[in-house]
Amino acid sequence: MIFGLPLGILIVRRVAVETFRRICMSFDAWIVGYGLSGTFSSLFERGIVLGYVLWSGAVAIDLVLLYRFFRNKALRGLIR
Repeated sequence: MIFGLPLGILIVRRVAVETFRRICMSFDAWIVGYGLSGTFSSLFERGIVLGYVLWSGAVAIDLVLLYRFFRNKALRGLIR
């Protein structure tokens, strides 16, 4: 928190708020997904493969959504 809050404030001043929000939510989804995949491996005997497959699926979906967001943002910037 000591470094994150001032760093976040500096980044928000330079980047659009919606873009910052999307990147933070994406990072959060990756971290939570990784933690859940580790929990699967400790709860179920063969859960390690399932956990990491689910996590990689969530990462893939998130990357597609981020790509669409930035592509649409770039297209809107070219039109205006």
